[in-house]
Amino acid sequence: MISLLRETAAYPLQAIPPTTVDLTGFFHEQKYIMSLSDNDLLARTTVYEDVRVLVTGSAGFIGRHLVEALQNQGAIVGPIVRSASNGMTGGMVCDLRDAQQVQDLVRQWKPELIFHLAAQRTREVTGAAIAQTLENNLTGTFHLLEAVRDYSSLRRVVMLGSAEEYGGVAAPFDEERREAPITAYSLSKVCETQLGQMMARSCGVPVIIVRPTIVYGPGQQDDMLLPALIQSLLHGLPFAMTSGEQTRDFLYVADLVEALLLAAHSSVAPGTIINVGSEKVIRIADLAIEVERILGVPGLVRLGRLPTREAEVMHYAVDCSRARTALGWTPRTNLEQGLRQTITWFQTKQT
Repeated sequence: MISLLRETAAYPLQAIPPTTVDLTGFFHEQKYIMSLSDNDLLARTTVYEDVRVLVTGSAGFIGRHLVEALQNQGAIVGPIVRSASNGMTGGMVCDLRDAQQVQDLVRQWKPELIFHLAAQRTREVTGAAIAQTLENNLTGTFHLLEAVRDYSSLRRVVMLGSAEEYGGVAAPFDEERREAPITAYSLSKVCETQLGQMMARSCGVPVIIVRPTIVYGPGQQDDMLLPALIQSLLHGLPFAMTSGEQTRDFLYVADLVEALLLAAHSSVAPGTIINVGSEKVIRIADLAIEVERILGVPGLVRLGRLPTREAEVMHYAVDCSRARTALGWTPRTNLEQGLRQTITWFQTKQT
């Protein structure tokens, strides 16, 4: 059981009495398979025991896995959600775009660690999409970092970036490359990274940025390629896609969660960026055929039926040397293992 604030849409937060909520059942009800514990990827340690941790974006795919991992490590977790309507019982409602709400929450919760995962993922490049994405992502990040700038008990803020920030630069991407964003989402992430580094340099906020490649695994929403592909094939439906000549690096969610937990307790300097990925690239076409093979449903993938997106990044790979040296981290789950576990989750969900 964890001590949380009651989920409610009423404000201000200081008027909300504390309550005790058990989030464990939420994950089981949603048939989430916590791959960290199932696969023994992260041994139980004492570094998170009774540590007060805030997690923004806790209702999202990565956030739910991270919250459960933190609970398994004995942390006192404060999951932040934007709205009471997202179905996450026990989450603390806070709109990061509202500076006063963020300040009130930080003052009451008194976090020692913060994992900032909340983001709007918009890959359009219209003026409206760019403006809205910057308002949600950059403004929210600023309010969070501003609220903790003079907070003496805060040990670390781990911000979740994205390898998509590198955009069209030549692969493999290393952390010293200048970013070249090509979507509203990647632009907002570059801005967040720069803001975090500025707050680290000028204000002493202990920020580090973890930049993962394409994350996948149990519980992912079907607005991403891999879960959409898996669900289509499980239903025996053809799946239309591009020619699939793009190369991508896929990172299993349990491996990312392990990297995030290691980053929070690392000794790297504030403002540091750390890439995390499998360092194994695969053509999207080959990935689709591999999913067909595992499921035993050849012939459903329709390559070349969709056009390649304008300004598509064709080759996408990262250099993870810094993660190995600074965190002692390497991914433990190869692509076939991760695909099989992800497919099993979707198959279980249907039963």
